[in-house]
Amino acid sequence: TFVVMRSLRSNETVTASIVINSTPSGAKVFVDNQPLPTLTPASFAKAEPGERYEIRVELPGHKPYQEPILIPKSGGDVQVVAVLRAFTGKLVINTVPGDAEVYIKGELRARTPRTLDDLDMETTKEIELRHRDFASRKIPLEWPKDGVIRLNIDLRKPSSSGGER
Repeated sequence: TFVVMRSLRSNETVTASIVINSTPSGAKVFVDNQPLPTLTPASFAKAEPGERYEIRVELPGHKPYQEPILIPKSGGDVQVVAVLRAFTGKLVINTVPGDAEVYIKGELRARTPRTLDDLDMETTKEIELRHRDFASRKIPLEWPKDGVIRLNIDLRKPSSSGGER
């Protein structure tokens, strides 16, 4: 039986780096709360073998990604792939009378009363309500920071006063 052992000569240097990619790309990267000068794809070449780093990736309109990374003592490139999820909104809608159709981007999505989750806040800017006994009504949406809109719409009233938030 033979055992092969590898040792570093005193003149060999172990190097390490962290390569950070994101989907979508173009995100800001922080290593131990310090911003890197480039957006993703980015590289942190000053990583030390055997050390731990906290990686955070941020992109407007998306939930931040955070991951601790331990650099192997043997060094080398450590890959990080951050999949950034878009912030989504929630719409809680009730109408009087009930059973109104809720259209988003021309597509029937629900009947009232209803809670709609996982709405893209960047592109969902209005809804249309249709009820068999009343004129259809378009309601503009302005998303608050918490991403939740609550609407109580009385379809029997003229549209200028038809919505309460």
